[in-house]
Amino acid sequence: KENDGKFCRDCGKPKPMPKPARETWKCSCGTENAGKFCAGCGNPKPEPVKETWKCSCGTENEGKFCSWCAAVKPVDKEKAGAETGSGRKKELKAIKRTFLSVSFL
Repeated sequence: KENDGKFCRDCGKPKPMPKPARETWKCSCGTENAGKFCAGCGNPKPEPVKETWKCSCGTENEGKFCSWCAAVKPVDKEKAGAETGSGRKKELKAIKRTFLSVSFL
């Protein structure tokens, strides 16, 4: 009879875990890869680009709030689409309130 549990019925060893699916990326040469380097041309996997924004105080930031003055990141109208409006403003105010209450504890 075949094992259907988490352990082998005969020896007691745990069932082998399935290997997680590897994330693939496409090189500029057109080759699909799963490692750190392209199998076709040897180029390294490109690093993800971090999205930054400049606050009105002049600080360059990556998150939703300015690291210097705690101002909320301006909403990009192209990306926001249907998210613009009073619902979005209330959400940002709630996030800022939460951030400020946590940061001064």
